[in-house]
Amino acid sequence: MKKINFCLILLSVLAVSSLFILSCDSDINSPPISNNEYEVIFDSTYDISSFTLCESFDVIEVSQGGFLVAGSITHFNSLAALIRIDENGKQIWNMIYSNAMRLYSVIETSDNCFVVIGKSTQGIYILKIDYQGNIIWEIIQEFAYEGFAAKVIENKAGDYLVIANSYTENSKARLICVNASGSIVWEKFMSGNGLVKLYSIFEKPDTKLELIGISNVGSTNEPWLLTLDKDGNFLDRIPIYINITELDDYFESTVHQNSIGYYAGCGSDIFILLDEVGGLIVKSKIPGPNPLDIIWAKNLSLYNDDGFIICGGHSTEEEEDSAVIIKTYTSLFFFNKDGRYLNTLDVQYDCKFSEANSVIMTKDKSIVIAGSAKSCLNDKTLFWVKKIQIK
Repeated sequence: MKKINFCLILLSVLAVSSLFILSCDSDINSPPISNNEYEVIFDSTYDISSFTLCESFDVIEVSQGGFLVAGSITHFNSLAALIRIDENGKQIWNMIYSNAMRLYSVIETSDNCFVVIGKSTQGIYILKIDYQGNIIWEIIQEFAYEGFAAKVIENKAGDYLVIANSYTENSKARLICVNASGSIVWEKFMSGNGLVKLYSIFEKPDTKLELIGISNVGSTNEPWLLTLDKDGNFLDRIPIYINITELDDYFESTVHQNSIGYYAGCGSDIFILLDEVGGLIVKSKIPGPNPLDIIWAKNLSLYNDDGFIICGGHSTEEEEDSAVIIKTYTSLFFFNKDGRYLNTLDVQYDCKFSEANSVIMTKDKSIVIAGSAKSCLNDKTLFWVKKIQIK
C-alpha cells in the first residue's frame, strides 16, 4: 500500500462522477443489491458470560472445519475471549483468558495450532493455543506507554511476526518476531517522526518484509511503504502520496494484498487501492444506496477474482408513519480488483441492532461476518456471526 500521484481535485471529480456511471453498469459477477438474492446459512449470537458486552474483532476459517472468532467481554473490566463454531454456526467451545483485555487478530499456524494477539493492561498479548483452546504459551509485554498488538502473520521459517502499535504521542511501532516455542527472537522499533504506526505486514517470495505504516506529527502524516530483510533490518522506505488521516484507527487492521500485488485498505467512509510499490490507484468515498447515507467501513478482505469486500454499515433517512427516522444497517461493500465499486448488500442481524467488525470469504465462496448484536431477549450485546451464500 513507481510513485504514482494523482491530483486530488481530479480524483474527487472522478470519484463523484463514477457514482452515477457505476449505478447503471456493473460487472457480470458483481453481488446483488437485493437481500433476497442471498441465502442465510446461519445468523447466530453467542452469550458466553454474565458480562453485558461481548464483541468480536476477527474471524478465520479453520482447516478442520468451522470458524474461530476472537474478541472480548466487558462489564466493569474487559477480558479476552475466543469462540470456536462449526460450519453451521453451532458453538464447539469458548474460552476466556484473564491475562488479556482484547484479542484483535488470529491466525491458524502450520503446526496445527492458533496464534492470537491483542491487548494486555498496558501492552501487548500474544497467545498460542491448541485446537481445543488450551494455552500452549502466552507472552505479556508491558510498555511504558499503552500499546496493543494489531496484526500477526506466520513467515516461511515458522516464526510469528507481530505488529505492536500505540496511540501515545511520539511512541514508535514495534515489529516482534516470536518463534514457535514462544521465545522472542528479535524486536525492532520503526523509526520516523512523531507517532509511528504500522498497518500491515507481508512476506515476499524472497523472504523480505513489506510494511505499510505512517509517521505522524499533529495533523500531518507521512505514509510509507517500508522494506525490511527477514531479520527486520531496514532496507528501503518509499513515500505514499495520500492523506490517510481521515481513515481513523480501523485502517490499521484492514490492509490486504491480492495476487496482483495491489494493496487495499479502508476506514471511515474511504476505500484506497495502491499498486505494489505504493502508488495510488484509487481513493474514493464508499457510496451508499442513497446519496445522503452516512457510511462507515470497519474491515476489508479479499473477494472473488482479486476483488475486495468491506464490512461496515450505513445509516439512512426513511419515512415511517408520516415521520422521518434514521435507520442503521449493517452492510457489505464490494469492489473489483481495480478498485471499482460494485454493490452494497445489507446483512444486519434480523432481531436487533448489529455491528460488523470482520469479514472473510470462505473456501466454499460463502461470506462470514463477525461482530456484535443485541440479544433478542434482553439488551445484552453478544458475539454475532453470520454466514451467507450469494446466489
